Parts: sequence; C-alpha cells; structure tokens
Amino acid sequence: MGRRGFAFPPSTCQTETLGREFITSYMEDCGNSSQFEVQITGYFAFTSVSVSISNYPFDGGRFEEKIVVNQGEVVRVRLPESVGIKGVTKFSKVVLVKADKDISVVSVSNKHVSPETTVLYPVSSLGNEHYIVTPSTDSFDSYPEFSVMTYEDRNSVKVHVKGKLRFERNVYSTGTKLEIKLLAFQGYQLQGIANVSGTRIISEKPVAVLVGQVCFCNNTKCNHVFEQLLPVCSWGTTYIIPPLPWQEVDERVYITASQSTTVLYQLGEQQETVTLAGGSVLQLPVKPSIPVYISANVGIQVVFYSVGTAIPNSSHAFLMNVPDVASYCRMYSINAQEGFENFALMVANTPETGAIILDNQPLRDVVWNRVPGTEFVWGMHTLGPVIRSHAVEHPSSPFALLSVGTAAMDSYGIPGSCRKNVTFKYQTETLQIKEQLQMCKDVFLQGSNSEFCSFMNSTLVNLETMCAQDRAVSLQEVARPFGSFLNSSALSAGGNESKREVASTVTFLLQSVELAALTAALKSPEMKNQTVTTESMAIKTLLIPAADSCDEVFSLRAQEETMDIQCNTVTRAPTEGTCQTETLGREFITSYMADFGNSSQFEVQITGYFAFTSVSVSISNYPFDGGRFEEKIMVNQGEMVWVRLPESVGIKGSTKFSKVVLVKADKDISVVSVSNKHVSPETTVLYPVSSLGKEHYIVTPSTESLDSYPEFSVMTYQEPNSVEVHVKGKLHYLTQFYSTGTKLEIKLLAFQGIQLQGIADLSGTRIVSEKPVAVLVGQVCFCNNTKCNHVFEQLLPVCSWGTTYIIPPLPWQEVDERVYITASQSTTVLYQLGEQPETVTLAGGSVLQRPVKPSIPVYISANVGIQVLFYSVGTAIPNSSHAFLMNVPDVASYCRMYSINAQEGF
Repeated sequence: MGRRGFAFPPSTCQTETLGREFITSYMEDCGNSSQFEVQITGYFAFTSVSVSISNYPFDGGRFEEKIVVNQGEVVRVRLPESVGIKGVTKFSKVVLVKADKDISVVSVSNKHVSPETTVLYPVSSLGNEHYIVTPSTDSFDSYPEFSVMTYEDRNSVKVHVKGKLRFERNVYSTGTKLEIKLLAFQGYQLQGIANVSGTRIISEKPVAVLVGQVCFCNNTKCNHVFEQLLPVCSWGTTYIIPPLPWQEVDERVYITASQSTTVLYQLGEQQETVTLAGGSVLQLPVKPSIPVYISANVGIQVVFYSVGTAIPNSSHAFLMNVPDVASYCRMYSINAQEGFENFALMVANTPETGAIILDNQPLRDVVWNRVPGTEFVWGMHTLGPVIRSHAVEHPSSPFALLSVGTAAMDSYGIPGSCRKNVTFKYQTETLQIKEQLQMCKDVFLQGSNSEFCSFMNSTLVNLETMCAQDRAVSLQEVARPFGSFLNSSALSAGGNESKREVASTVTFLLQSVELAALTAALKSPEMKNQTVTTESMAIKTLLIPAADSCDEVFSLRAQEETMDIQCNTVTRAPTEGTCQTETLGREFITSYMADFGNSSQFEVQITGYFAFTSVSVSISNYPFDGGRFEEKIMVNQGEMVWVRLPESVGIKGSTKFSKVVLVKADKDISVVSVSNKHVSPETTVLYPVSSLGKEHYIVTPSTESLDSYPEFSVMTYQEPNSVEVHVKGKLHYLTQFYSTGTKLEIKLLAFQGIQLQGIADLSGTRIVSEKPVAVLVGQVCFCNNTKCNHVFEQLLPVCSWGTTYIIPPLPWQEVDERVYITASQSTTVLYQLGEQPETVTLAGGSVLQRPVKPSIPVYISANVGIQVLFYSVGTAIPNSSHAFLMNVPDVASYCRMYSINAQEGF
C-alpha cells in the first residue's frame, strides 16, 4: 500500500480561530447549578476586550466586563449563572466578546467537576449552511440540542428537520422545514426527542451554531457536551485522528456529507469505502492506540466523540471538531486546563517532526507513530496541570495540534488556535519591559491615561504590524513610523512622566527599532546591507561573515553628527560594569587541583552542537612521556566525547605550575571538567575564555576535618599576567604563611597558574588580575557526613554576578545543605527560606553561610550583584551521597535552551 501525499483544494470560506468579535450562548445542561466562563488568550500587548450579554438585563443593568490582556496571557471572565438557557426557546442571552486586536476564545460550561469546552470561531468565520451532529445515547435523561445565533443584523433561519425536534410546543419530524426570524444578537435553542444528526440549517446571513447533548450518558455519570460547528463552506476532504493518550475503550467519529460523497475510512491498516447521500451522518469507531485516516472526494464534516470511561479510570465524554489537513497551521496557541493532566496531540509530516518547538523549546521527548496510508505521524507531549497558554510552532511545515486532558471523572478536547501570521518571537522579553507592560495594563484597566503607556502601546502596535508582514520589507519602511514616535511628549524631559519612565521609553523604542530592523534584514536576503537616514535617526544593517572576522565599520550620520563604530564593538561589547557569562565557546582553560590520596582520573567531557566539530585538548608547556600532550577529536551535534588526561596533570601543594589544560574547537562546544577519585567524581562546568574576568572572591567550604584544607587555583590565558591576592584567612605560599590583610603579587607567564592552599577557611579572599583569569576553588578533602572527597568549582567573575537567585532542594536531600553568599561591596541581602524572610547587610568581602533545608526552596535577592554557591554536604550511610559544590545561576541569566550531561552510573 503506497503512502498518500495531498493536494489541497481551495476552500470557499476561511476558518480562523483568531479574531476580534465572537458570539456564543450557553445551552441547557445537566441539573441546575453551573458556572459559565470565557477564556481569552492575548497575542498582542494591551489588548482591550469587552465581554457582554447583548439585550439582556443583569441585576437591573446590562452585563459587561472590560479587561486588558497581554501577549501570551489567558484571562478568565466569569459569566452570570442566569446566562444559561433552558428548554426550547428564542433567547437574547447572546454573549458578545469584542477586542481591539486579535484574540482567541474558549467557552467553558462547568457543571460540578465536569467542565465542557469549545473553541469559538470569530464572526468572520461564520457561515450560512450547517449540518447538525448530536451524539446518540440510550439514556432517558438525555436529549440532543442545538443553538443558532445571529450577529448584528436581523436574520432568517430555515431548519430542515431530520429526526424528531421540539419547536414552539410541537414536535416536528424528518422532512419538516421550520422558519425562524431572529433580531440582531438573538438566538433559538431547539431540542430533540432522539438523535437529530443530519438536520440542515440554512440562514440568510451567517450564524453561529452550537450542538450538544443536555446530558450525555454512556460509560460515565451523565455530563453536558457541546461544540461550535463549522459551516459547510469550510469543510475539508482529508482528516487524521490520533488516539487519546488515556483511551481504553472505542471512541466514535461522526462523518457528515452535504452531497453525494465517497469516503475512505482507514483504521490502522484496515480500509473501508462508503458512499454517503447528502445529509447522511456516518458513525465509525476510533480504537485505542490506532490512528484514523479519512478522505473524501468533496468536503465532509468530521466530529470526534469521546464516550468517556468508567471508574476507576474515569473520564467524561466530550466532543470536538477534527481539523482537516488543508487547515493545518505552523503556529498554534493552546490552553492547558487547571487541575488536568494536559496533553498536546500532534500530527505532522514525517521528516518535519524534529523542528517543532513548544514555548520556544525543542520537543525532545515525543514518540512519533506512523499513520498508515499517509506520510504523516502522530505523537503527544505532556503539559503542566495549570491553566496557561502554550505556543507550539514549526518554522516551515504545517501540522495539526489538539489540546486534550483528563482528570478524575473528567476530560476535554479542543483544537489548537492557529496563529498564522501572529508570532511572539520579535517582542521584547526583558524583566523591565514585562513590569512596564503589567503597570500599563493596570493603568488601562482603571480607565486612566498615561503618555508613557500610550507611547508603549503605539510602539508595540507598530512593531507587531512590522513583524507580522508576510513579505520582504525595506529599512525605509521600518524607520518611517518609528520616526514620528521620537517627537512624542513622552520623551520630553518636561513631560508628566518620571525620569525613570522616560529612560524606559527611550530604551524600549531603541529595542523596538533594533528588532524591526533585524526583521527587515532577515526577510530581505538581497537587502541585508541597508542604510537609512531620517530627520531623527540613522539605521544601518550590515551582513558580516562571522563575529571573530569582522573588520567592517558602521558609519552612522544624522543631524550633522557622525559615528564610526567597528562591528566587533557592536557584537562583543557588554554593558558597562558587567560581563557575559556563557557556557558555550571555542577556547577553555582549566587545571586539576590537589585532592586526597594518590591515584586519580582526570578528564574533560566535551559536548558538540554542530556537525564535524574539530577539538584539540592539550596541556600547555608541559612535557608528557617526553613530548607535549595533545589529543584531537571530532564531535558531532548532540554527541558527548570524553578525553582522559594523564594522571600527572594533577597539581600538589602550594605552587606555580604550567599544567594548564587548553581545550580549543573550531565551532562552539561546552566542556565539563571531571576529577574522579575512586567512587567520588567531582565536576565543574568550564566557562570559555571569553567569559573570564579580572576580579573574583574565593569561597571555600568549612570543615572540621584535620585531613582537609581549602585551596584555589588561578590560571592565565595566552599572555603574561599580574595577579594580586588580598588574603582573608591564612594561606601558605613559598614556605611562608600569609594572614588576613596581606597582599600577594604574583607574575604569571602565558598558560601558567598558581595553586594556593590554606590552613583554614579562605572565603572572602579577593583576586584581582591585570588580564582575565580562570579561578577554581575547592577543598582537598571535604568531610562532613561522609568519607572525605575532593570538591571543586570554577568561579564566576564579579562582573557577571546577579541580584536574584532561586535554589530548589535536592531530590534526595535529608540533611541541611549550605549556601554561601558573597558580597564585593556593602550589600543588602534578602534571604527567604520557604515563608521565612531574613534581611542581612554584608560588608564588601563578606561571605554569609545559610542553610538549605530538605523540601524547602530558597529565594535570595540583593540590591547589587552577589555570588551564590551551593554546597551539598553529603549524607551518611545507608543513603550515602558525597559532597559537591555548584554555582547557582542568577535569574537574569536564565535561558530558553540548555544542554546537560547525565553522568554514567548515577
């Protein structure tokens, strides 16, 4: 059996999930008390949304709630319980959701522990012809229902009955035609005696149609199910249905034809071809773990029914539109529901699965399964149990996304909301900007006015519009709208805004211009080198081959001012007073300090991120077996290669040394250094030479063992260097002892280092160097709860210290661990262990030791940069774990993509 590729016929109407106006209603459900809400997802900053119930009085007045939703936010709006509609009736309780920018909306009807959901389609996607589908049930307490609603004009609706339908106190059977007149924002709810699937709805103007079952009973207790239908004009010809993650029984799929249609239904490897007359509805099974493939010669409607499962693995029934293959999208938003085990179910082209990302992170844990008869595969990914919006996307290939979830006695299914040209990637994500967005959201919610917030809104709208363009744009087009913003009163020092807000406004504007200019360059490959000068600013984009070979010059001229900038300055310059902390790079240096005992194994673990990366590991200036040690390897993307170093590379005592290990690569790599003594390997991440600094503060763990003593090592790179050691504690060097207050001056040649050891704790010792150095700290033999073992870590320079840190407890932790907080100047530190905050003022050079207790996270913040190191003291037998130390990353350094090395035997 060959696999099928698909040619997509043009649809006669668009099916969108994003829009600015939506209408819906809440049909009758089981019992009396229910909670109704709409979940609104934002895609742009400062989106104003109004939720109202048209023509319906609520507590003596019209119900309306206004909110502001930002990009990526989900806001829930609770509706009055009285919005629910009972019986067969005409109603004016049409819920209207209006926004000034695109949003997506999920409608929720929550009865006890059984919320049912549907994606709402905007009024621009409504149609004039629909076919009703209602699930069949044997329960006497249940009956099918549907609701037809019109928008802002009067409308005429014809109902071509199939089955038995109640209307105006009468019962109408198959073949009857009912005519209903509706005013603007009115609707009609109709209910059936039995299945009314195949009933045809024709309207003069577009309508929204909901279908459902008042009380669907099958394997579970009865629960309400409903879904908004798609109009006939948007039906597709090809569908794929993946099985549910928790599925144990046969589910159902309902296939509806609007005309004579030939349908191919393939369940796994088993094919069936059926011919349907217009108005026919075919019910077929969806079995556990087996995907379904459906194709037809003309458009068909496909609705999935999960019938639920009984206790103990109880899940409730739900219904869901199945997206047709032609409507697959490259970017989706889905809402995980609170308290559920949420899943993203995906269908994708076989060769394209590796490029799908979730919330800007690659999907690595998806098992993809073949869909027989097609070139597609299906897979699932588990999401968190909290309500939040997730962005799922592929850079080039459309795929399908369904959001499904299960909980005790409950489940749901919702198609993902296709974002099409809406992308999150170009917007600023700094903490400062996020704070300002929240502040301005509160301003707008209060109905207040702010020059600064209005300016931010205008700038964001322009940036969003620019980034959503599906065409190449010139730098001139980028500059034009931003130029007018520079004359805004929000940038005037004499305006009403604070100096902080003016500074933030300027920063935000420059970031926005930068992002828009980058977008223009990337979308215009033939115009990456562009220059534009306006009355108020000059912008230049320049394509360079590589940062390390950049010798071009930016020459910017505006308002008779000239600025010449080397592009190396642009690509490499850090913010004044700070420096970059990277773990990927091309050159690294390290050494192996003294550890307890005699025999050790030393190695570097090298991880590759690009194919065919050439790496050299050498010991500079140090003879090994009569020659210089050097090992060359090749590492590929995702590979980890271990390079064993000679045992003689280890350094003993307080001494100057030339055993500096140099790792060089022709593409970016990351490196972990390992010192392995018997069953006690200790590790540290190495930082590339580009992340080294000139000022460090030593931290060494305290121990009461007489066999142990603290040590540190300072290494220089490819040039001679001068190092000052401002001693704190007591250390020995060149047969002498030096105490607190002493300053040592040490001269080092290229690729040389010095190892210094102390009598007791050396924490607070300051290292200042003329050129950047690498600094290792440790304990020769750390003894606390366990046998002695060597611990060490590479320190970060002062210029890279952060102000906010979070320390989660270890998974196996049974005793108090330690955290060491170092200040380089007078510093106020907030240390919070669980719910208990403590504020401490530290002098420069002080090191504060505090506990990290089992199962309790630690939060630390400071008014200036601090160094935070975590020490695990180890645990004794029978649950023995050895000590180790580790840099704690500051919150500002958090990243979207990581690589970590699992260690063998752990």
